[in-house]
Amino acid sequence: MKLRAPSGDFTLRKNTKPLILLTGGVGITPAISMLNTEAGSGRDIRFIHAAINSDVHAFKHHVDQLASTHDHIKPLYVYSQPEQHCQPHATGFIDTSLIAEQLPADRDVEFYLLGPTGFMKAALAIATSLGVPASQIHYEFFGPAESLTA
Repeated sequence: MKLRAPSGDFTLRKNTKPLILLTGGVGITPAISMLNTEAGSGRDIRFIHAAINSDVHAFKHHVDQLASTHDHIKPLYVYSQPEQHCQPHATGFIDTSLIAEQLPADRDVEFYLLGPTGFMKAALAIATSLGVPASQIHYEFFGPAESLTA
């Protein structure tokens, strides 16, 4: 088996702009590293995660723990098929109005989106329609790069 060196340029931009981490399913994994890195910074962080329900919501306890000790971290959980014991902030799927409520009026944020391709296409369309500058929207694929705008 041949291995290649790590590649890609999906890195956290270190500045004071609000940080939007919008994840779906397993896309939460790289966002957790970003959240951990910025937790002590005081930077405004919106951690938005879409999952089927709390039974398959990875890292929920970890994010809740960070949010309970850092006022600048605001989680928002969206479950498409919540069970009776689930307590999401919203149900269904991410949409423009839901994400708009998480953004400052000037849309001057660093916006990271991660998840399955369909989720990322929707998230990119939402971020773009809301006026987040293209240079401040970041994403990466788990595999060969694809186009989200085709």
